[in-house]
Amino acid sequence: MSLLLRFIQEEWIEQFSPFWFITCMGTGISASILHSFPYPARWLVRCSYIFFAIVSILFIFLQVIAVVQFILYSQHSHKRKNYYWNTFKNIDNNVFWGTYAMGLQTILSYIFMIATSDEVVNTKHAKPLMYVVYILWWYDIAISLVIAWGITFIIWKDYNHYFGETPDIEMVDSPENKAMKEDLQTFLLLPVITLVVACSASGTFIMSDLFTRTFNRNIQLVTLIITFLIWLHAIVFVAIILGIYVWNLYVNKLPEAKKIFSLFLCLGPLGQGAYGIVWLTTDVKLYIDLYYPVDPNIDLNGYIAKVAIGWSFQIFGLIFSMLLLATGFFFTFLCVIGILTYSRSHTKIYRYQKTWWGMTFPLGTMAIGCKELYLQFNPYVPMSAFRVVSVIYSTACVLITTTCLICTIVTAVREWSKFFRKNSRPKPAVTKEWDEHSTLDNSSSA
Repeated sequence: MSLLLRFIQEEWIEQFSPFWFITCMGTGISASILHSFPYPARWLVRCSYIFFAIVSILFIFLQVIAVVQFILYSQHSHKRKNYYWNTFKNIDNNVFWGTYAMGLQTILSYIFMIATSDEVVNTKHAKPLMYVVYILWWYDIAISLVIAWGITFIIWKDYNHYFGETPDIEMVDSPENKAMKEDLQTFLLLPVITLVVACSASGTFIMSDLFTRTFNRNIQLVTLIITFLIWLHAIVFVAIILGIYVWNLYVNKLPEAKKIFSLFLCLGPLGQGAYGIVWLTTDVKLYIDLYYPVDPNIDLNGYIAKVAIGWSFQIFGLIFSMLLLATGFFFTFLCVIGILTYSRSHTKIYRYQKTWWGMTFPLGTMAIGCKELYLQFNPYVPMSAFRVVSVIYSTACVLITTTCLICTIVTAVREWSKFFRKNSRPKPAVTKEWDEHSTLDNSSSA
């Protein structure tokens, strides 16, 4: 038992990184995809329960590890400074705190799916679940804002180099060139995507029947306005970062083979943004229809204005979501071609590495974005192609997530076996000959 505790402390607690919350993102969105698959089936819903159980255990376990690590390192002043620098100021780690907020949001989205399912929605458990989702959503929004704004400020503050101060001959290995080449990568999106994910999630429940029965009109309006403001801010922020990253691709070309999977992170805000804007613009139309009833026989102009305003928002959602999805299709093509290009010269690219987890959640966002576009607008315009595309992304997401889960478990077992063999090996016994020489030396010295 003591050996197991040593393993947990040395291999998990001391080496813990917020990167591992990415496992919750991929597993959580896979659970949601299986629960509401484009071509629904009962057995897929049962599979989603398994994924939801896994993501819940993962999130609680990683949360406990993070808290224990914080407590252990905060007790010693000489370790505290290194902990804060490595966890919150080191760009290789701090951006991954965004995966914490997104992992929590995938869990909340699935809880809402359970609350609105046919088996639960009309029971006494529906409203308490809605309260839980809404309270935790506010917590997630607060955490997302802290991560998005706080981590971004830290990056800008610590990497505030002025170009042109160093002679050209010294600029080759200067910190500025190093930052341009190594730090302007897709992982800069992670703190900002948290806002897009949180706003998209609230769009699914703001105007739902369960939320309308549980909360009043003012809460709905405040939540809708705040969500819209944060979503618009996040999309503009994402556009700026994507523009910088595309410039980086022109200057420094594609990332190296071991980082090629990071290209998939570009899909995250695009697919999730499309999913969110479709829901938010539909919520505006539903809000107007619910709380501003106008009889066309009494006020025809008012009725026409109400219909025009509602459909103007929804058409905006259609156009903007298609714009984001189209950009997502481009980056999907870029990712696949990049992997195929490297596969010729780097056979190890097909061996499991933890960067594979970077594919799971972005593929899932494209899946739900395409599916929601189909569900919202197919009654008016035939859009079955988006349903098929959603199936392709959904299948890829679930299969890759399952592969990553299995490979991660296998890797953990191998690390435990290696640690066990290394630390349970008996110490070499002292030979008789060595004892005799030691005795002789001691007697001679005496």
